[in-house]
Amino acid sequence: MFDTYCAAKQLNLPAMSLAYLLKQHVNIDGNKEYQLADWRIRPLPPDYVRYAREDTHYLLYIYDILRDQLLDVAQGKSTLLKQVYAKSRI
Repeated sequence: MFDTYCAAKQLNLPAMSLAYLLKQHVNIDGNKEYQLADWRIRPLPPDYVRYAREDTHYLLYIYDILRDQLLDVAQGKSTLLKQVYAKSRI
């Protein structure tokens, strides 16, 4: 598990939200229309599925960027990266 919020915080970024990371690295404004919707309903409406797909589409790319930044800041040592992994499990 890798928490992008924990990684952004460890890197002292000006904001920690996924919306901020998407804007900074992919130049996309995240759609938050269904962020507070009731996700317990089944089956999920098509709009919910589309929102979830769009909200997670770039996560692996963002992970790669944050991982590389953590390694760069730590001068190639994995200490910061390990700290983020540890905090992500809590």
